[in-house]
Amino acid sequence: MNFFDIVSLDLFSTLVYVDRKSFDSHQALKSALLQSDEFNIQSDVLDEIIEAYYLKVRSEMHDYSKEKEFRNEDVLKDVFEEKKSISTIDIEKIVSKTIAFYFDEAMSLIHPYPGVHEILTYLLEKKYQLVLTSNHSYPKNGWDILKKHDLTRYFSRIVFSGDIGWKKPSKKIFTYAFKDMNYSNKDRIIHIGDNLEADIRGALDYGIKAIWIFSTYKKNEIEEPKGIHGKISHIKDITQFL
Repeated sequence: MNFFDIVSLDLFSTLVYVDRKSFDSHQALKSALLQSDEFNIQSDVLDEIIEAYYLKVRSEMHDYSKEKEFRNEDVLKDVFEEKKSISTIDIEKIVSKTIAFYFDEAMSLIHPYPGVHEILTYLLEKKYQLVLTSNHSYPKNGWDILKKHDLTRYFSRIVFSGDIGWKKPSKKIFTYAFKDMNYSNKDRIIHIGDNLEADIRGALDYGIKAIWIFSTYKKNEIEEPKGIHGKISHIKDITQFL
């Protein structure tokens, strides 16, 4: 007998990881900006733009009081517009091309954790409905990752925050993720993720159970984790963590 109808899973740092040792995000954005021939810009100003962009992105990502998801293109556009001395032909075109190129470049450095396919297959065999509930401000990249690594086929529903405009820990993204799905009550839904605020506290506040893939976090940072583990590949019978 299954204790759950739905198993919801996060994407980054839960099912897949970014090879940080091989990926310099600042350099990647710089290369993306330099792909555009729409403008000429001094190197020191370019570095200022990149630093300002990442400060804004980090602020948006970690401000869990905000329910609405940001758009990477809007953040970069805001940074450009703050630099009044920069003259561009088509800022919309530059921003769109830059963000697309940046995420395309990152694709080769994103990999599934060992054992992910085996675990997802196991959960499907247990007759769980699988839902991907991911905070990703640039959904095309999320879909590309799933398709590249043949992960799409496991999920009954795939939800990216950038597609619907709401991000975890907002109740709105969880409500959207499970809308019209077959479950008897919230006690029969469990969410698995790595982020203490977005995934774990978000799920618990919504009224469902959670398993924490704690990765870089300390186990004692949450009073009621409802299940803690370090690797997705070690989760077999998910009820053992509750």
